[in-house]
Amino acid sequence: MGTGGVFNTASGNSATVGGGRYNMASGNYATVPGGDYNSATMSYTLAAGRQAKANHDGTFVWADSTNADFASTGNNQFLVRAHGGVGINTNSPATNTLTVGGNGLTIGITGTTFSVVQSGSAILGAGISEVNVYTVTFPSAFSSTPNVMVTLRGQDFNDIFAVTTRYISASQFRVNVYRVDNNEGIWGQYLHMDWIAWNQ
Repeated sequence: MGTGGVFNTASGNSATVGGGRYNMASGNYATVPGGDYNSATMSYTLAAGRQAKANHDGTFVWADSTNADFASTGNNQFLVRAHGGVGINTNSPATNTLTVGGNGLTIGITGTTFSVVQSGSAILGAGISEVNVYTVTFPSAFSSTPNVMVTLRGQDFNDIFAVTTRYISASQFRVNVYRVDNNEGIWGQYLHMDWIAWNQ
């Protein structure tokens, strides 16, 4: 049991506060290395940064300099608040985003590795007769032509739509949209088009 800094408390069995101020390690084997107003109140926890709250067994909570509590919600969590971004294999992550450098991101032990993934949503206006054509420009251009998947969400569950990707480049893609349950293909509602694009 040991404390540094000022106004700190390490009351749990084998708990430690390394420094900072107003930090508390009341859980058994809990640690607060420093910072400000952090608390590790349960067993085998760690809280660091500013106002990190490890309130459940086995949690690790790291909070940036934001003046607000950032608390665990369940056992054995690993939580990071970093409004400047979280970087893995990069020291320049996008703001408020997880950025993974290296060769890409693999989801699952035997999953596909994605080198770049982008996604978005667009609102399509009312459709005229026949086929309606829409173009989406990627937020950032890919280095090569990506794979693209597109889905539509309507406001009227009785309307049925078909969407076909007709053109893809490194910077944009184009789709045909048609209402299949209407002979003229017209619709009056505003459709939402969700899309995801990726390079492997």
